[in-house]
Amino acid sequence: MKCLTIKPRELKGRVFVPPSKSMAHRAIICSFLAEGVSEIDNVELSNDIIATCRAVESLGACIDILDCAAPGRKKLVITGNGTVNVKNNRINCMESGTTARFIIPVSRLTPEQVIIDGENRLKERPFNVFYDIFKEQGISFETHSENKIVNTGNLKDKFMSNNNILRTIPDGIKFPGSSGDIKHAKTSNGLNYPAFSDNIKLPVALKGRLKPGFFRIRGDVSSQFISGLLLALPLLEGDSIIKITTPAESIGYIDMTLHMQKLFGVNIDFNRNENMLTIPGWQKYTPCNYKVEGDWSQAAFWLAAGAMSGQVEVGGLSRESVQGDKAIEDIMKNMGINIYRKDGFLKIDKAKPRCIDIDVSQCPDLVPVLAVLSAIGEGRGRIYNAARLRLKESDRLKAVTVELKALGANIIEDEDSLIISGVKRLKGGRVYGWNDHRIVMAAAVAVAACERSVVIEGSDAVNKSYPAFWEHYKSLGGEFY
Repeated sequence: MKCLTIKPRELKGRVFVPPSKSMAHRAIICSFLAEGVSEIDNVELSNDIIATCRAVESLGACIDILDCAAPGRKKLVITGNGTVNVKNNRINCMESGTTARFIIPVSRLTPEQVIIDGENRLKERPFNVFYDIFKEQGISFETHSENKIVNTGNLKDKFMSNNNILRTIPDGIKFPGSSGDIKHAKTSNGLNYPAFSDNIKLPVALKGRLKPGFFRIRGDVSSQFISGLLLALPLLEGDSIIKITTPAESIGYIDMTLHMQKLFGVNIDFNRNENMLTIPGWQKYTPCNYKVEGDWSQAAFWLAAGAMSGQVEVGGLSRESVQGDKAIEDIMKNMGINIYRKDGFLKIDKAKPRCIDIDVSQCPDLVPVLAVLSAIGEGRGRIYNAARLRLKESDRLKAVTVELKALGANIIEDEDSLIISGVKRLKGGRVYGWNDHRIVMAAAVAVAACERSVVIEGSDAVNKSYPAFWEHYKSLGGEFY
């Protein structure tokens, strides 16, 4: 587990954000399901994207990796045959929840058995939604707690030849909040919330083919379950309907799936008033060449850095993006931060933010960075509708609370929210990364508002989504050793 000591320095300058991981996942799977050759340009081979590439290769895709114009980025040339043709029935999704939740229903386009597994925190995250659906459909869905899945074949060599180093955790290491062996855990306030013991967890062995039908899914667990079904259902021999039975959260991620499917020739109707998706069957994905747009989730960290320390210009962001985390622009404006567009860049000036109440039901990944901004803001604010963050790479509500308190923030953890009273400056100190890329990046940005240096344990967790993070941090004036 790598540690970095970061000195408080102004972060200012120009940075081009990495391509959207969420859009890349979707483009890779749509390419695999199309019959023919697609080119996906401007891809960063983070750990999560590598997991999805390996998964679709296991199910029959052929992927060639080429350099593209942007340094460190790749072009994926993906050949699909329009269906699933299992080459390797043991798939390790590593720590990528998106990969697992997309690949599980896609793998049910064939009746053949496939075993889906993961690593570390992913093995504790719940998959009950699919269990309930597959049980109704007669699909075998069995857990194998002793069945450890390892990478096989030449996939690792191919992806590692592109200078991507996978993060590994020594056996026996436990990150704070990672234990799933109790039925309920407590927040720092002593409040009860569901833990993982009563849930269906990886690895799972699946056997049986998905059938068209009427699917009822809660909208307040994870939109990835809905997106996974959306990717698979159009290829079935009949129409399907997905009824979202609770108010839909992270709806922007459903929009991203529908947007990508449309680029690949698949059309789905979303009746937002009825919370219902109608998926015509007998459709085909058609090959497409697509350039992955910039990632608003990652841009949020640099925008926060600009607000706390100096002018930052962020490039590579689409004004027409359907990414839910594009909301960061309006949220920061509501916090009194001057954010504007000029010469193709989103620019932000140093400002003292106001603490406000923020509903994050549609943009939960922004919580760590919004908590940092609020921690040095004026007044008192609440970040709410965030209960699902307890099921992320870490229990993010707990992780944010513990680590910002360690830096001197005034923050209270509630069941589904964070209550934050701003302070003039953070103090600094030592924090844990919780094996969570967003916790590490939030802590790194917070250093700009600290009086003394910060040690981050597990700083290499950024490889999950943003391998170039520390390089970009340094280019903006960050100093660490």
